[in-house]
Amino acid sequence: MKIAIIMVGWMSAASVLLAGGEDLIRFSEGDQLRGKFEGIGNGGVVNWRRDDVDAPVEFKAGGVRHVVFRGGKAYPLRTVSHLGLANGDRLPGTIKSIDADAVVLETSYAGELRVPRDVVALLAPNPLGGRLHYHGPFAEDEWKFLEAEPAIDAAADGKPATKAGRWEYSGAAWYWQGERGGGALYRKSCMPQRSVLKFDLAWKNRLGLAVGFHVDFSKSDADGKKPAASRLATDVADFARFCGNGYILQLYPNYVMLYRCDVGKDGKPRLERFQAGNLSARMGETGRTSIEIRSNPTQGAFSLFINDEFAMQWSEAEIIAGERGATGPAGGGIAFAANGENLSMRISDITISEWNGMPDSARSMETEDQDVVLMTDGVDRYSGKVQKLDESGKLMLEARHGTFAFPLRDVAEIRFAKKRLVRSDDDGSSASMVVRLSPIGSITGRPESGNREKIQMRHSLLGVIGLSLESAVMLDFDGSKHAVDDWDDKF
Repeated sequence: MKIAIIMVGWMSAASVLLAGGEDLIRFSEGDQLRGKFEGIGNGGVVNWRRDDVDAPVEFKAGGVRHVVFRGGKAYPLRTVSHLGLANGDRLPGTIKSIDADAVVLETSYAGELRVPRDVVALLAPNPLGGRLHYHGPFAEDEWKFLEAEPAIDAAADGKPATKAGRWEYSGAAWYWQGERGGGALYRKSCMPQRSVLKFDLAWKNRLGLAVGFHVDFSKSDADGKKPAASRLATDVADFARFCGNGYILQLYPNYVMLYRCDVGKDGKPRLERFQAGNLSARMGETGRTSIEIRSNPTQGAFSLFINDEFAMQWSEAEIIAGERGATGPAGGGIAFAANGENLSMRISDITISEWNGMPDSARSMETEDQDVVLMTDGVDRYSGKVQKLDESGKLMLEARHGTFAFPLRDVAEIRFAKKRLVRSDDDGSSASMVVRLSPIGSITGRPESGNREKIQMRHSLLGVIGLSLESAVMLDFDGSKHAVDDWDDKF
């Protein structure tokens, strides 16, 4: 069994349990049932209560995919700083102390955690660089969908016309499957002017995804009538027409392209392609990756990170096609569209936050034998060995040319030397569970007991820990880290 818990806020248990709608349990075969989650029983069964049933009902965990609390409505986190473990887990919390033996993390969901130093791979005191604007998807109604234009005629040889796909929601993820592309998934007014847009992307067969960001969905019509917005064709020009003014990133297995789009008075989209020195992506025909787009339209600066590693960057001054339209405030919308035939894709763990202009990450200089400290200015970085966090809140780093003291508030990220880390023997088997935390975080372990308010689990690196569910939004019984194994069977 694998369970994931999304923690989203700091509030009293009573206010959490009363907020939002009913809980929902979604089964592996696609069925779902509303009611109230009552906890985890012996053998990992899910206890479920409905008003029309006298006693709680038990469901075997092997047949359950997700449990969603209160309609998936999320609450603000107390902090988004976090700690990363050697096994890939990430624990949100406030860093209280660092010494040669351990890192102490204060959390709202597990109290104070003392984490052995040799299992800490990452510390991010000031991640993302700014306020969080969105994290999800935890509820289907957070997004809107534009139907693809249906094929009008059969092929010339008499064979049936291909069917357009459709974005479908299942368990905190959006799935696309179709013989041809065309449908757009979108959300308005969620991007600040300087943004970090990050999401997990998985695909089968091959990848073909268009991402619209900073789009305003504006429509122009020379005849004074609004053009129909209920149909969308498959090519990038029509996707640009739907997006209006903004930017479009096209992702393919081996390369990426960035466009600036705007809609003229004639209602036709204009696309201007950005030039970059390296367009190679090498993401393969089937796989899973994290995509991160950092954008500042005011300065014309854009960069792409793949799996937390810098991939490429663009500048508005490098536009090589077309004539740039008048510049105004960037739009706040995002949109996704399939771009190709016979595609199967999944988008999940979407995070949108403010960007402080940081152009790189400490991961780019991660080494075997040196700790790397990246400052919040996005420019300065130092390597050496982290000694401790002193009483005044300064991080002490022993480097080649002396000892440095950095206020923790000025540190964005710390990557610890790989060779000093102790790896976990946990193979992520069916007996383990993954506890996912919002907007970032996951904890892997084996469940021992639990009720509606708290789950106790045994972690391979931390021992037995209790996790409060007072700010949980979701339990995920399908937390596989493999690209194919954790797909909803329907897709």
